[in-house]
Amino acid sequence: GFQYKVKQAFNEVKKNVNNVIVFGCQYIPWACRTKAYGKCAVLLGHKQYLFVAKLLTQCPNTSKFYVEMKKLMFGLFGKDFNDDKENDVLYQREPYFYGELDDRSADLMQRQSDELQALKNESLARSPDLDLSSVMDLKERIVEMYATEVDDTSTLRSTISTNVGWTQLKCPMSKGVILKGYKPDFSTRYMWDDIPYGLVVLRSVASLLDVEVPCIDEVLYWGQSVMGKEYLVDGELIGKDIHETGAVSNFGILSPEELFE
Repeated sequence: GFQYKVKQAFNEVKKNVNNVIVFGCQYIPWACRTKAYGKCAVLLGHKQYLFVAKLLTQCPNTSKFYVEMKKLMFGLFGKDFNDDKENDVLYQREPYFYGELDDRSADLMQRQSDELQALKNESLARSPDLDLSSVMDLKERIVEMYATEVDDTSTLRSTISTNVGWTQLKCPMSKGVILKGYKPDFSTRYMWDDIPYGLVVLRSVASLLDVEVPCIDEVLYWGQSVMGKEYLVDGELIGKDIHETGAVSNFGILSPEELFE
């Protein structure tokens, strides 16, 4: 929804966005972590290429990132989002985010990837001239983007857990104050950026196209519960906090025709 934010901002100051080049990168070009703040970072892995998009052109596929992060958090810590005690468990160490991916989480990620493909197919059915070739299956996307850095491409789980650049990345955790151990840290960008400006955006597109996305809904219900937010209510994006998100309806896009124009 970044392009919508830019257009909205330019409209507010009565400027023509067509006179300015606005562009964005698909992701960051590598996986890295800070070693010494402001001085040094450790490069863990790099992508083979990076999409760049500008306004008035097709936007690149950003779905992979949202599928990964939210499903991993949900798979690790959201076994039953109706169980208030689920996230009170103390862990003896910080789990590896990708390296310890289990079958359950991989299945959740594949189901959501399938839902994104359903959105792609419905979009093409309604607007055949769209170029959505970059909207790929999750496993296919990772293999193409990281190439030889993935040791085992036989399954989605192995593709993620053997990606050299990801194996040492740990889950965002916080240390217990009274009891020894670690608890999941839900204050990170994985929740507060990627849910309202990731999954909610995709869910709003699904609503416009009348595509059912039960897996996305499942993660949204869990995510908003641990965030203390309300976006999705009874299967509709009508929660009290929906105005804080990148849902396309917040930018006056209320029909498929307006979405594709």
